[in-house]
Amino acid sequence: MTCARETLRAFWAAQLEAKQSQLLKAQETLEALLSDETQAWQLDTTEGEQRVTNQRVDRLKEVIDGLEKEIAQLIRKLYGCGNMVALNLRRVI
Repeated sequence: MTCARETLRAFWAAQLEAKQSQLLKAQETLEALLSDETQAWQLDTTEGEQRVTNQRVDRLKEVIDGLEKEIAQLIRKLYGCGNMVALNLRRVI
């Protein structure tokens, strides 16, 4: 039983790391698009590279919100913590 828990925790930890990386890339893309100088941005995702334009800012914000929720869920699974850890993570990132 312990081995299965450790395997599951390792999986969640890997998922958390991947989601945090995706979140950072998405936030970087959003910041670039919100500047007046950038009209489009190349975003490298798990599905390959995607070109994101200013017209997709609202969708990108939705993606960021979704990633933040997924990260919070993974943190709760890994550490048994509630929203306080997720809020601290959001401040750091």
